[in-house]
Amino acid sequence: MNSLVLSLLGLGVAVALTIAALEKVLDLAYWHASLRRYRLRGLDSAPIAYGVPIVEFLVACLLVGGAQPAAGLASAALFAAFALLLWVAYRRGARHDCGCWGRRTASRIGPATTVRTFGLGLASLLTAAGGGGLPWYMGLTIVVVCALGWLIGQELAHVGTINPVVGTGRS
Repeated sequence: MNSLVLSLLGLGVAVALTIAALEKVLDLAYWHASLRRYRLRGLDSAPIAYGVPIVEFLVACLLVGGAQPAAGLASAALFAAFALLLWVAYRRGARHDCGCWGRRTASRIGPATTVRTFGLGLASLLTAAGGGGLPWYMGLTIVVVCALGWLIGQELAHVGTINPVVGTGRS
């Protein structure tokens, strides 16, 4: 696969991780409450609640920095853990918002959310094979612009000035 395509795929995953981390940090109380509803012992601990967004952001930085294959493998492991967690919670009866993308973009725990997460893990694995197609500063610029655009769009949708394209609460 083309190195540029793999780099852009890695940037897409980095954008997703950055948005997820920002949404969690901007509403830690909601994120922590989401973790409590997973019905898994210890998941709602403070180290997990604070640690997940930090790890998401660090892995996004590695992806942007072109630290391949380590960044792609770390991202794939992270998404594999998330997918397993979602599947176990679903099997135990959890059907609430996963908290993955914050309060404004609800995604119910279920097969679709698990498959989406698994797909992001596969995309991460593909990036492990590529990398180096864009300079790190271009990648960082793309990630920041996309993350800010997402946050601004979500805020505008939240206050009702635009109709949201994503975040319908259905998965």
